Amino acid sequence: MFGNKNRMSSDEILEMKNKLEATERFVRNVEKSSEILDTNVTEIAESCSRTGEYANQVADNVNSTIESAKSNIDVEASLIHSLDEYGNAVSKTQADIEKLVEKVKEQNEEALKLVDNNKHFTSPSKYLSELPSTFREANQKYSGHIGKMSEYCKQMGVLALNSAIEAGRLGDSGKVFVNSCEVIRTYATNYENEIALMKEEISASNEKIAYLEEQVRHLVGLLKENNVATAKLMKQCGETSDFAGELKLGIDFDSITELKTNVIDLKNAEEEILKSGERNRMQLEDMFAEIETQQKNQEEILKSVLPVLNTKEE
Repeated sequence: MFGNKNRMSSDEILEMKNKLEATERFVRNVEKSSEILDTNVTEIAESCSRTGEYANQVADNVNSTIESAKSNIDVEASLIHSLDEYGNAVSKTQADIEKLVEKVKEQNEEALKLVDNNKHFTSPSKYLSELPSTFREANQKYSGHIGKMSEYCKQMGVLALNSAIEAGRLGDSGKVFVNSCEVIRTYATNYENEIALMKEEISASNEKIAYLEEQVRHLVGLLKENNVATAKLMKQCGETSDFAGELKLGIDFDSITELKTNVIDLKNAEEEILKSGERNRMQLEDMFAEIETQQKNQEEILKSVLPVLNTKEE
């Protein structure tokens, strides 16, 4: 066709011209499309890269959130356990305090009984404290009587002696009377000996009375000290009983229960965060898979576009 130019008609030339112009327009369009495609591919690649970096950062944040949630859940579980143990310890302590209060009340009642029993020692101790003086006065009276008996005994001995002398002057007729006087003198002497023994017994009795008086004085002193100590004990028991009755731990069990409820709610929230983090991590894995797919598609597009770009360059 081009070998014989003289034979080409004007229509054919016009047709070739139109085809040439259409080819030039096509080439220009291909060049523009190539530039746009190149820009778009570059932007898509950069976007995918930024998306990947953002996804990695989000994944790190999600992993950090998951680890933090796990750690918080462990801490909250430990705190719940500690609150349970604390509540049990407080309950046991309160029960022990109540037992202590009851024990103090029992001791207070025993102290009251002891004080009441000590009142019964008042009369016997008074009697015992007066008893040595009574014995001493009695011994003084006995000594007075014995002194008189001793004087009577001496007079009797003198009288018997005088009677024996007078009877001896009567001769044989007075011998019987003399013998009787001698017997009386013997009785008087024996009686005097018994009186001496009685004086010794009274003296020994006075010594025992003095010792008894000392012991009674010591006993009365002990009873007084016991009364004073009992009064102090009674006062202390009363104060202890009052203090024990007012003793409280000052702990609001409702606050502990509310705190435990709040910690449980927080633990449940952390568990929801953990579940949400796991779901987010799965979604991120899907996102990474989608990005890889897009990258593969881009590679396929580049493979299909490169031949066209190479043709343009030729």
